[in-house]
Amino acid sequence: METILDRQLRRLGLDAVTLPDAAQWRALLERVRHTYGDFDRDRYTLARSLERMSSEMLALNDELRGASARQQVEQERLRAVISALGDGLGALDADGRLVLLNVVGERLVGAEASDLVGKRLLERFELHDGQGRGGAIEHGNLLARLARAEALRDEGGLLHAVDGRVVPVRVVLNPVVQRGTVAWAPCCCSAT
Repeated sequence: METILDRQLRRLGLDAVTLPDAAQWRALLERVRHTYGDFDRDRYTLARSLERMSSEMLALNDELRGASARQQVEQERLRAVISALGDGLGALDADGRLVLLNVVGERLVGAEASDLVGKRLLERFELHDGQGRGGAIEHGNLLARLARAEALRDEGGLLHAVDGRVVPVRVVLNPVVQRGTVAWAPCCCSAT
């Protein structure tokens, strides 16, 4: 690999065997001084860039921490609101699996949310189109409606609780679409 010194010597017509005359020596020293000056300027520019990037990264990190703290406060506030609701509130993923269930929902279903998360909660419901008239919608059809982002409201549904109770319920299932697909669906349920 050719070094900077090799290039400088070649430009001046010097080699490792021949000694330079006074003019060549001055020209060599001037090129070396100029090269050192370039390196010093580049080092200074790099140091300033690193300082600037470091301060920007620290500022972004502080901003991220603040946003994270605000998000945590909002999540705690939302949990408090969800827990205080008088209706059972659950969140289902796009496949109809339970993601979240509040305390009232736990009482209606007869089990703790931790035991139900990841399970298909809709299988426990007998839901109908309209006011509870006609036959129950089959579970596969409920999932298909969920996938098509179709809301469902049933004033005369039944919930088959884990503890064996059959609870008459009013249910609202309203899928949320993000980027063109169902992301999740809140399910609100109250005993009638």
